[in-house]
Formats: sequence, structure tokens, C-alpha cells
Amino acid sequence: MYSGVRMLIGAFSVIYMLQNGLSVGQVGLLKTFQGIIIVFLDIPLSYFSDRYSRKFSISVSILFSSAWLLTMGVADNFWFFMLAELFNALSLGMMSGTFDSYLYDHSKNENSNISSQKIFSLYYKYQFMFMGVTSLIGATAYFYIGNLSIFISSLLMFAVFLMSVFLPSDRDFKSKGKSEFFSFAMLFNGIGKIFVGREGWLILLTVITSSFFLQSLIQYWQVIAGEDLPENGQAIILGVVFFFIMLAQSATGFVTETLPSSSNAKFHLISFLAVVTSLLCSFYYNNIYISAIFLCIIFFYINFVQIISYARLVSHTETSLRSVTLSTIATVNKIVMFVMIAPFGFLLQRYDWLFIIAIFVIITPLFFLYFRRGR
Repeated sequence: MYSGVRMLIGAFSVIYMLQNGLSVGQVGLLKTFQGIIIVFLDIPLSYFSDRYSRKFSISVSILFSSAWLLTMGVADNFWFFMLAELFNALSLGMMSGTFDSYLYDHSKNENSNISSQKIFSLYYKYQFMFMGVTSLIGATAYFYIGNLSIFISSLLMFAVFLMSVFLPSDRDFKSKGKSEFFSFAMLFNGIGKIFVGREGWLILLTVITSSFFLQSLIQYWQVIAGEDLPENGQAIILGVVFFFIMLAQSATGFVTETLPSSSNAKFHLISFLAVVTSLLCSFYYNNIYISAIFLCIIFFYINFVQIISYARLVSHTETSLRSVTLSTIATVNKIVMFVMIAPFGFLLQRYDWLFIIAIFVIITPLFFLYFRRGR
């Protein structure tokens, strides 16, 4: 529900800021500001969650998200929007790693036999389905009622906050350490225990690589889909494509939920061949329909890799440091994105589909190696 309500403004948030007087450069500065806040606060906030209360952090995160939406609704200048992004960054920072840890611990507590793959498959299946539906609802509402839709989103997020108060307690999963202060030495020692041996590092490398590729596609999919679209109706077409991309990622959760772990490697090979086939067809025919099919398949494929590798990663982490460990890895992902996202976009612009093919040639051996070892 948290992700779904956020997505009510996901399809038009940048357009909304531009319509309220911001330049493209200022929007970029706001996103950079948000990223810097998250990078510096993500790990300390997650450490607070591990030591004191993940449930409390989740509730406060949702409250900050409601404040972000409310501030967005009343903002009319750059500084108001910066305040909104501060609330947004605090919300994302407090939720990062914390909710996944909370979900995993309580799921295992209720059913010790449930696998981490099934836990996160169920989660992502419903999350992406809800996000796809709410993004269409939000875009439609904004078209008809304008700024009022943002205030309604804030009110709905506040209702989610009230519901979060009734989440199960997490007192049994708090850190048992004696130190009350954050220690990087303690954190690195905990992470070192997780990634002892070749398999642990392979999991970590697969998570970071697949996360980067997925986030890059999220940033640039509109360029791939809408390169030759007419301006009239372009937004509607891209909105429909985005909806199907969300459904494709929801389908990934359904497949990984029902797929036996022994079949992961075989299904990975089938998915990869489907990506290559759709990629070559899209490159050859170069039209929106084939490109949309390719985007749905590649999002399905990368999300498949991401879910399984992330599920194994979570199961390897120490309970008392799970949130801060996951947030540390998420921070590494963000740093990789900051460094690589611009070169990725430049190469995509210059080499178009050939660059996508080259990337697949480079990363696929890593994925194959990972899945073969995970059988």
C-alpha cells in the first residue's frame, strides 16, 4: 500500500514540478539532493531500526511520505519542493532495508518452512500489480482534478500510517548487542561473516549488477519505447506501456513463487533466450509494439534475477543487523548508479540497441554462473 499510494503521483510528478515553475535543471538538483540525503542517512537510519524498532521506523517512514505528498501539493517554488524532497528522502531512507527485514523475520516466524524466494516473490507480485493499477488511477485523477489528486494521495498515505500502528510487534528481532552506538567496524564484521566464500560474493555481485541494470532501464525505458512516437498521444501510449511493464514485473513474482528452486537455472535460460529474440526483433522492426514487448520481457527477466538473488542475500544476513546490512548494500547500489548512470545514457544514445546487446553479452555469464551454482 505504501508503494502503491506513492505511485499515485509517479506518472506525473516531474511534469507537475515543471508546470509549477521549476526548470529541468532544478528538478535534477532536487533529485540529486534526495540521493545525497539517502546515501548519508540510509545506513544510520537502518541501524536505528535494527537496534530499536523496525515497526516504528516503518510507521514514521509512512508519515514522512504523507508529509512529502502534502508539501508537494502546496509547493509553489524551488525551496518548497526541496523541503518535499527532504521528507521523501527521509521516508525512503527509513523504509530501505527495514521493511524487507521486517517482512522476512515475521514471515519466517509464522512459518519456519517458507523460503526467502517465496516470501519476496509474493511481496513483489502484489507490489508491482498494485503500483501498475495505482499509476493509471493517479494519472487519470490528475487529468480530471489536478492538484487535488495530490492532496488525496497525502490523505490516503496518512490512512496507511494509521494502519501501520497495528502491525505486529518486532521486539523479538531487535539487536542483542551491548553497544548503543553505530560502529562501522561492527557493521563490516557482520557483512564479512555473510560473504565468506565464493558463493556469498557471487550473490552480492549478482544483486548489485542486476540492480544497476534494472534501475538503468527504469531511467531510460521511455527513450527506448518512445523514440519515434508522435508527440500527439505520446504520454498516453507511454502510460499504457508503463502499466504493462508493471504487470510484467508482477508476473515475475508469480513465477518465482511457484517455480521450484531446482528449476531456476532452466527458467533463467528460457527467459534469456526470450529477451534476445525480442531484442533482435525490436532492433529489426523498430516499432512501438515490438519495443513494448521487448521492454516487458527484459523487465521480467532482470526482475527474475533480482528477486531470487536478493532473496538469497536476505537469508544470508544476520537477524540483528539485517536492516543495516541491506541498507549498506543499497547504498553501494546508489553509488554505482551515481557513477554509471550518465555513461550508460551516453552509450545508449550513441549506440542504441547495439549497446544493449553488448551489455547482455557481458553480464549474462555472471547470471548463468550464479544460477548454475544455485541449483
